[in-house]
Amino acid sequence: MKERTFKKQVYLTQGAIDQIDSVQKANGYRTIGEAVEHIIREGNRQDNQQLVVQAIAEQTAKLVKESIGGNIDIIRRRTGYSDISSKVLIELMNMVFIQMGIEKTTTTDMFEVPQIKQAHQKVRDDIASYKVKKADRQDRNKVTSNSDAEGYTENMVDR
Repeated sequence: MKERTFKKQVYLTQGAIDQIDSVQKANGYRTIGEAVEHIIREGNRQDNQQLVVQAIAEQTAKLVKESIGGNIDIIRRRTGYSDISSKVLIELMNMVFIQMGIEKTTTTDMFEVPQIKQAHQKVRDDIASYKVKKADRQDRNKVTSNSDAEGYTENMVDR
């Protein structure tokens, strides 16, 4: 059953009219109304795709957090394990986008889900913690080596 249509007078800019005409010609629509409905359907489809992408991103972030969690050690980071894992995730997400026919996506500079923000903060905190521990270790090593050297010279003077 065909939907009931209504007549509506609208005022548009020349750019909007040109775009509607272009869609009408490209898709072989007989009326401007069909072209406008096509544009609306495309907009709704892209909105739905963005919701799906956001849901996938949230689920992926959750799974990554659960699987990796706090188990990334310094050796893995130094050997590039994290970088390799990141590249694998990017490749997998790319395949998902291709399979779903997603042409436009929202990048993290436009919108970032809270789980990604949380994961970034955790990594920054881990790196800061590692740097503090490393500096403490280096300071202890300096103190130990300096006191050993001082004790050695004192023993040599006493003889």
